[in-house]
Amino acid sequence: QVSRLGIKAAFLGKLGNDVLGKKIVKLLGEENVDCSSVLFSDEDCSPFNVAVYSGEEMRRRCGFLIPNSLAKLTDEDIEALAAPITSEDFVMVEIGEIPAEQMIKFLKKVNEKGAKVGLDVDLDPIRQCAFTAEQFDEICRFCDILIPNVVALSAIYPDETAASLAEKMYGIYGKPCVVSAGTEGAFYCYDETGAQNLP
Repeated sequence: QVSRLGIKAAFLGKLGNDVLGKKIVKLLGEENVDCSSVLFSDEDCSPFNVAVYSGEEMRRRCGFLIPNSLAKLTDEDIEALAAPITSEDFVMVEIGEIPAEQMIKFLKKVNEKGAKVGLDVDLDPIRQCAFTAEQFDEICRFCDILIPNVVALSAIYPDETAASLAEKMYGIYGKPCVVSAGTEGAFYCYDETGAQNLP
């Protein structure tokens, strides 16, 4: 999406040296996404998710993530992935297969370089990704904009609406927060005026 808007984009990550990994790089390359810093593993497979959708709205009911290369990032991998980042970059990270400890190490290096960071949270950090609440809190403090899904954070922030979650996270971290809520749309909060619905 970023590349299609005419902005220089790059993909950082670790893939298996397999058919899927090569396909990912090929398709991203066709979209003018720089994949020169991608790491490849001969031992681990590329990220792969099996999901079940059903109903008229084709809602996702369940899924299974195959153990893969992103779950096995070494400290050397973190160094290599952070190496090309500069202070002029905006880095998007996602709560997912990458273990919390490795994500924190990466974010520390990104912060040292002065780059801005956005955090995408579509999976539940506690129930689905085995993070602790303390690890998630530390990750949020390294980021400049927070973009969670209201359902994904229900274990950490129970009984919050998308609007109240945007306000609560802005109040805790003092950073712009955009909370997605499916058919309800999205709500954002970036100052003391409170949450607003995205048009």
